[in-house]
Amino acid sequence: MIASTSITVHYLDLSLNPSGEVTKQIGDALPVSCTISASRNATVVWMKDNTRLKSSPSFSSLHYQDAGNYVCETALQEVEGLKKRESLTLIVEGKPQIKMTKKTDPSGLSKTIICHVEGFPKPAIQWTITGSGSVINQASICLIVLYCTWFNVEFYLDT
Repeated sequence: MIASTSITVHYLDLSLNPSGEVTKQIGDALPVSCTISASRNATVVWMKDNTRLKSSPSFSSLHYQDAGNYVCETALQEVEGLKKRESLTLIVEGKPQIKMTKKTDPSGLSKTIICHVEGFPKPAIQWTITGSGSVINQASICLIVLYCTWFNVEFYLDT
């Protein structure tokens, strides 16, 4: 008597392009593809900094907030434990971008200046009193509230 049996071989392969550490300039485009080859339909999940993305990343013009660790993960639901994952660490470099906001208190006695600077490598900003050379504060993000009761003060941001 001859016995026979059927054997099913499942496979799963993933190719992420680019992968590893990638450094680009702000405003650059970066095409990203995660190609799956599998014996059955495979699920694909994208993560950025351990947070699941709703769709695959697309970078037509890079911003600083695009920087991070991306992971493309695929799995075969029919075969428990058959998973593959590849990662991309995206670094976005460029000159600092400055956003400054000025607000005056309704009483007119104080002014609030908020300066937010983005860049990579991480920029540092420095507040000085014009003409004195005195440094008020050094940081990446500053909030300065100045109280002026007897005279008007003008504020300048030297970039």
